[in-house]
Amino acid sequence: MINQKELMRLLKYNPETGVFTWLVSPNRRITVGSIAGYGYYTGNYIKIKIAGVFYQAHRLAFLYMTGDFPEKHIDHKDHNRSNNKWVNLRKVTRLQNQKNQKKRQDNTSGCCGVAWNKDSKKWHSYITVNGLNKHLGFYNSKIVAIIKRKQAGVKYGFHKNHGGV
Repeated sequence: MINQKELMRLLKYNPETGVFTWLVSPNRRITVGSIAGYGYYTGNYIKIKIAGVFYQAHRLAFLYMTGDFPEKHIDHKDHNRSNNKWVNLRKVTRLQNQKNQKKRQDNTSGCCGVAWNKDSKKWHSYITVNGLNKHLGFYNSKIVAIIKRKQAGVKYGFHKNHGGV
């Protein structure tokens, strides 16, 4: 596993842009000053190959800035996996990382924890905390259901970007 000293010898990290550039040429095709890694325009994690090992750039950014290689989770606050600006990264637990998830693609309400209930013909508002679903109520108005879910998100310490709206 790479350490901070070796990383700083090979790559330069710009914390304002989140981009790594090569300080030494790792092979014949890549020149000094080239942007390191791939995935910048895909919305996926940026990966950088160093000595035959692929590393996720956000984890290398953490090593570069702190000297510690993160054992657990690094959260992209804005949900953009290719945005490795230092202000966008935070070391989190698994539970904290779950409190900043994107809205699922199959979501129809526009907000995590709000769904149309066919039986009651109302909007159901709920939140999952520590693996347990908490019922927040049924509402005639989708807006009210979203407000109740957002209030619960604040109460239980969810990130402001969690789940849309």
